[in-house]
Amino acid sequence: MLLSNNPSIVNTTIDSFTLNATVYNLGMAVNDSVYVYLSHTKVGSSVVLFQDSVKIKILNHKTISFRVPVNPLTDVGLNNYTINVNKAALPDEISFANNKAVLQLYISENNLTPIYPYNFSIVHEQNIELKASTLNPFLPNTRFLMEIDTTEKFNSAFKQTKNITSLGGVIKWQIPFQMTDSTVYYWRTTIDTLINGNRTWNNSSFIYLANGSEGWNQSHYFQYAKDQLNGLDLAENDRHFHFGAHVNNVRILNQVFGFNASYSSNFLNNVNLGNAGCVFEGGVQFVLISPVTGLAMVNTGQYAGTIPVCLNRMYHFEFATTNAASRKSAMDFLQNIPDGYYVMTKSIMSTSSGETYIDTWKNDTTLYGSGKSLYHSYINAGLTDINQFTSRKPFIFFFRKGDPSFAPSQVMGNLSTDNVTLERDFNTYDTKGNMNSTTIGPSSEWKSLLWSPKSNDNHLEYDKNYVKVYGLSGNDNATETLLFTTSNTDTSIAGISAAQYKYLRLEWYTEDSTLSSPSDLRYWRVLYQPLPEAALNQLVAFQFKDSLQQGETLSLKLGVENLTRLPMDSMLIKYKLIDANNVTHTIGTTRYKPLKALDTLVTHFQFDPSAYLGKNVLYVEANPDFDQPEEYHPNNLGYLPFYLKSDQINPVMDVTFDGIHILNNDIVSAKPMIKILLKDENLHNLLADTSLMQVSLRDTANRTFVTIPFDGTVCKFIPASNNGKNEAYIEYRPTLADNTYTLQVSAKDKAGNLAGSTSNKYEIGFIVHNKATITNVLNYPNPFSTSTQFVFTLTGSEIPSQFKIQIISVTGKVVKEITKGELGNIHIGRNMTEYRWDGRDQFGQLLGNGVYLYRVITNNNQGESIELSKNNSVDKFFKNGYGKLYIMR
Repeated sequence: MLLSNNPSIVNTTIDSFTLNATVYNLGMAVNDSVYVYLSHTKVGSSVVLFQDSVKIKILNHKTISFRVPVNPLTDVGLNNYTINVNKAALPDEISFANNKAVLQLYISENNLTPIYPYNFSIVHEQNIELKASTLNPFLPNTRFLMEIDTTEKFNSAFKQTKNITSLGGVIKWQIPFQMTDSTVYYWRTTIDTLINGNRTWNNSSFIYLANGSEGWNQSHYFQYAKDQLNGLDLAENDRHFHFGAHVNNVRILNQVFGFNASYSSNFLNNVNLGNAGCVFEGGVQFVLISPVTGLAMVNTGQYAGTIPVCLNRMYHFEFATTNAASRKSAMDFLQNIPDGYYVMTKSIMSTSSGETYIDTWKNDTTLYGSGKSLYHSYINAGLTDINQFTSRKPFIFFFRKGDPSFAPSQVMGNLSTDNVTLERDFNTYDTKGNMNSTTIGPSSEWKSLLWSPKSNDNHLEYDKNYVKVYGLSGNDNATETLLFTTSNTDTSIAGISAAQYKYLRLEWYTEDSTLSSPSDLRYWRVLYQPLPEAALNQLVAFQFKDSLQQGETLSLKLGVENLTRLPMDSMLIKYKLIDANNVTHTIGTTRYKPLKALDTLVTHFQFDPSAYLGKNVLYVEANPDFDQPEEYHPNNLGYLPFYLKSDQINPVMDVTFDGIHILNNDIVSAKPMIKILLKDENLHNLLADTSLMQVSLRDTANRTFVTIPFDGTVCKFIPASNNGKNEAYIEYRPTLADNTYTLQVSAKDKAGNLAGSTSNKYEIGFIVHNKATITNVLNYPNPFSTSTQFVFTLTGSEIPSQFKIQIISVTGKVVKEITKGELGNIHIGRNMTEYRWDGRDQFGQLLGNGVYLYRVITNNNQGESIELSKNNSVDKFFKNGYGKLYIMR
């Protein structure tokens, strides 16, 4: 299978991308259909984030396209997209081993992310600089927003805002105020772009402790809100922890018995706890409900002075109020009810009972002391409507013992004939819960754990608090190991190996089985040595060309910055190329200088991408494979698309013999200098390789071409140099016998384009005569009016040492002598002189019209005359070595 994605770079600014899978059938073509499944997981996780399937026939090969959604909340990071063909193994195959392929894709968040100070960190210096990274470090000029406040709602009068327009990379803002000790600050960053009418903010927080140490801290409502609560709630209105609540309902009926049918039932969650009562001379009735279980307490006689249970009234606690002793028992009962219990109390009386009222209750203070009476017990519970109990009339009260925050419910009849009802929802609570912290770290050295619980109800003696410390290890730190449990609020954790456990997680447990009221947590902190943080930053340096010609070197210059005061070792950078087929190639790794505290470095990388035509991506990764410990990695990654244009223009070839372009079968020197020039318009693909050119020669005796080797002497290859021209040469200096030869040359550029418009090789014939001869010299044109040139043919291997032409009048006077130097370049073979005689004499005077004679005088290096070569078509114009020319103006 071949897998690819379009576009090649995927980030959270797009809602989906196309995944293409080309599936091949390597066996027999059949008409059966198979399913092709796509599943999407994060690297290191088995949780399927997206899946799809399609049923197809594959006779030979077929390309299937899936439209894959991008979830900006879950997909940021490294993702696996797995294609599985014929997972059900129907139909059968020779092998199923090659039915699965995985496309690994990094999805970046195209936004501005807070980096330093680290989230939940402890800051102990003023005038710090907030630093955020664009996770696409190569963003063009963009508007950014940064805000800081003392609330994560960012709605207080203190809020500060900074607008910054900058290229992508590391965006910085020095805090514009002096921080207050022990204050948590929230800051957030974003690209100033509205998406669906909103900005996408990224949040972070830190605490300023003037005398603090490096580490992690949570001490504020919005920080705790990032943790996982189990059996606990954190209410925003009071910002206190509460145990998990369960809603209950009471419905209580009451009357003065004897006026009409019974109307005195007690219902808890629609369950009748009993009717009427067991006291008949007049009294009060209580029902106690556990704040933990939500169940009514059974009267087993555990409280002194209660009326014995009768009939089905096992949940009633009743006391007569007709005598002081019974009222004292009721007073003591109220005092001994456990704090936190919900209490229902109502009157029990009939039309004939000897009831006592509030004034009688008050007088009990003469027996038991000031403020000590049943009346005062009701008042102390917040039941102020008891003051209206001055005559025979029913009442119902519902309150929570020892919890003034729970407002009592009170119903008092106006007349003795009234039927009264009280209905109230109330919560019962779990007695224990825990809070799981966010991940803490990474760390290079653990130091101490500090935490401070606080009673939420002024009864710390009822509370039980302790903390569990877990070490995280394994892939993606998914393996948790419980290291220890402590109730100590200041504990050394220096014994925890940061090499084994770079991250920790805390669990705070709180329990209150009496009042179901958890402790609050003032703070919990882990002091440790954090890791440094590096980021790609084009604001330090950036140079890159995104459109290249084949043969051009890919070159990147890029800045890397250490954002912290913690030094880093020598920085390793890895470079990869993702080609047009989405195949990844590692093309280089370079280790640069150590990155000291708050220091920067500039990377330089060059690579020849000639083999990768079309759309490619250069992938840059600083500190790959966690080469050295570091806090955060996504801002170490960069993707740079570039396009490599193919070279499709043919090079140009030029062949000369002794500097002359000869005609086919021209005579040339027996020792010619054959120069072959290859020129290409592509200045990046230099012609520097002997394999690009080949020279062959044959003669009439041997019909097979013989390749001429580049020996550096007879045949020399001179490569192109980087001088603004792309030209390579061959200098071929053979020594040849008399014969007729054919020269054959083939050449191409580095892209494989052949010299010329076809694949035919360049061929030209030439003739060699080793004997030095010269033909009679003709002038052309003849007659002439303005100028004439001289034409002749030389053979042999050397140019005559002496060569001059004498112009003679008919009277025998030499009027003009033209020397070899004036004639210009003379070579073996066919010559037409560069020199043009204009008909003037030795003194520059124009000669008169008419006939003139001329002759040629030549000698070789030994001073011997050069033999005249016969040429019947030319010789007829000469007599005794003299020719005629005619001036006619």
